[in-house]
Amino acid sequence: MSKKPVCVFVALAVCGCDIRPPQAPAEEVQRRAELEVEARAATEQEAQAKEALRAAEAAESAAKQRLAAFIAASEPSRDELALYLARTVEARAVSASCEVPFERLVELHDELHRFASEPLRDAAIVALERCRKRAHATRKQEHAAAQVELRQEFALAVEAAFDAENPARAGSWWRP
Repeated sequence: MSKKPVCVFVALAVCGCDIRPPQAPAEEVQRRAELEVEARAATEQEAQAKEALRAAEAAESAAKQRLAAFIAASEPSRDELALYLARTVEARAVSASCEVPFERLVELHDELHRFASEPLRDAAIVALERCRKRAHATRKQEHAAAQVELRQEFALAVEAAFDAENPARAGSWWRP
């Protein structure tokens, strides 16, 4: 074995070399401390940004679900579409003959007004309007005739009540 490495080691130990690594100057220590603080702050900001991103993604997902539900609710179902088509066909058939009761005309008109305005629906409503006017005039005549009958019945009921209250003057309440 060679004596050189041993001599070098002994010389270094005797000369006062410290086995520990040399200490960095104070500026370097301060710079490293600042970098560590900045690294911790960046890590915290990154964690906050990730949390904000998760919250934004959750809000976006909820908004997409609400939008999908709204779109699904606003689109007519097959049953509603079938009802719409049936009512428009019925309205066209009724408007050709005008031979339905007045109440059915009103019901059909109201049912058509429930749906969104479209040319097919609007044409059916216009066609029903002619029948409604005819049915309304007929209904007015029926009411006028019924009023005459009701007035007569009322007069007879009043006279009967008067006769029941005043048997001595029965049948003479309108005579002097």
